[in-house]
Amino acid sequence: MRSWSTNHSAHVWAALVLILWTVGVLWAFHDWKVQLALFAWGGLGVFAGWWDIRTKRLPNWLTALNAAVSMGLVVLVGESASDALVGAISGVLAVLIVKLLAELITGVHSIGMGDVKLMFSLGVFTGLSGISILLGLSALLSLPYSLYAKRHSASQTIPFGPFLVAGAMGAVILNTLTNSQVAMYF
Repeated sequence: MRSWSTNHSAHVWAALVLILWTVGVLWAFHDWKVQLALFAWGGLGVFAGWWDIRTKRLPNWLTALNAAVSMGLVVLVGESASDALVGAISGVLAVLIVKLLAELITGVHSIGMGDVKLMFSLGVFTGLSGISILLGLSALLSLPYSLYAKRHSASQTIPFGPFLVAGAMGAVILNTLTNSQVAMYF
């Protein structure tokens, strides 16, 4: 019997997240241009997460591609590039601060710079208001995996990129649903 491999984990994670993302986008968004932009952004994010699971690295070319495409998609659908940039920079700063504090407190290198750079493209779509949701969801989603890895793996490191991507997707959906619910009353 073959053992469960990193490749299996990457494929299962990517398939599950893409299915949930598709359902969420179709349910929460009704403008086809926004849906297409979110599918493209989500697809690139899932590719980055898949890559991170397989290699435990997020290379510069991948984070730069995600950042450029994310900014382009925002402009293409007619959203504010300045708002997207504020979200992107806020996301980078938030994860950089968490990274530095974690290393200062624990003395362990915990969050990679690839994760910090990935936050640029994730922050473009979550915006400033979604950064805290993104980080909260990412931490919650990564907790069971990190506990499992701590018990059953020789390596104590986990790829955090997939959890950032899933957290960003959740933040985009939650922000949209809560904003539309608030808008119904005003």
